[in-house]
Amino acid sequence: MGATTTQKDEQIIRDRARAMAEAVAAKDPDRTAGFYTEDGVFLWPGTPLAEGRTAIRAAWDGFMKIPGFDLDFWPVRVAVAEGGDMALEVGAFRLMGQEGKYIVTWTKSGDEWMIAADAPSVNS
Repeated sequence: MGATTTQKDEQIIRDRARAMAEAVAAKDPDRTAGFYTEDGVFLWPGTPLAEGRTAIRAAWDGFMKIPGFDLDFWPVRVAVAEGGDMALEVGAFRLMGQEGKYIVTWTKSGDEWMIAADAPSVNS
């Protein structure tokens, strides 16, 4: 895999992260959950493990119903594995005045990058 392919995939992941942030801002749990693989996991601190797209959708739906829910996030670094089928995104977020960081593992299925694991952490 050449540098051009890696750069292209990094940009695709950044674009997907921005599109997901837009889905979250729109408080659309269906569209948000659609960024995860069918067997993806969401590890929000202080909550049970959300495993699978249905559970992830339910978790996002619950968060989005919290009065004043406001979340924005952005990638700080994206690294695509040499094999071109996995990537790591490290980023930062702001949730209702609190700041945090996250790590996301992306997997490539065909031509589409999907989230396999999403693990945010609130700064205290």
